[in-house]
Amino acid sequence: MYTIFLAGGIASGKSTLAKKLEERGAIRIDLDELSRDVLAPGEPVLQEVAAAFGEDLLDKNDVLDRKALAQRAFSTKEGTERLEQIELPHIKHAFKNVLRLVKEKQGDKTLVVEIPRLDNMNDCMEFADEVIAVLAPLEKRLERSRQKGMSPADFSERAALQLNEDELRKRADFIVENDLDQGKLDEVADEIIKRASGLAGS
Repeated sequence: MYTIFLAGGIASGKSTLAKKLEERGAIRIDLDELSRDVLAPGEPVLQEVAAAFGEDLLDKNDVLDRKALAQRAFSTKEGTERLEQIELPHIKHAFKNVLRLVKEKQGDKTLVVEIPRLDNMNDCMEFADEVIAVLAPLEKRLERSRQKGMSPADFSERAALQLNEDELRKRADFIVENDLDQGKLDEVADEIIKRASGLAGS
């Protein structure tokens, strides 16, 4: 299995490219989705989150108010770091379990892992055959986030927590400049799959 870690800032187009790769036969793992899974009702991490950020975040059925948690956690650097300390071990454990199952059942496929914070995955880099970074101009990212209903303030807070463009370029093996139209992005996806398939068989 050839494993790609796909990184990029908020609203860079990372998820769009990941879905295009999935359409071309790749298996996609989204760490954001795994983070939602570990915060599902009944999961032990919920009680840790509630103890740190407020018991009122959970309703009577143990359903987490994710929006309220984001407002509390991401409003300060300390809050963000505290949430990461609680969540990350659980997310990484879930990721390794999914990775093991995928390799057992579909080891001949290309695997694409969407990673919002590449710097949080330093201890998992051994699993990556290649790191691809999706980059886009800040103004384009801001506009995309607005179209999804995100406020400029929220965008700025979240973008500030992520690696900047220079840092992503240093860590990546391959760069996708996503100021492209959809047709060009399709060509990029074709190229990535073709290259990954060739390397997997080498």
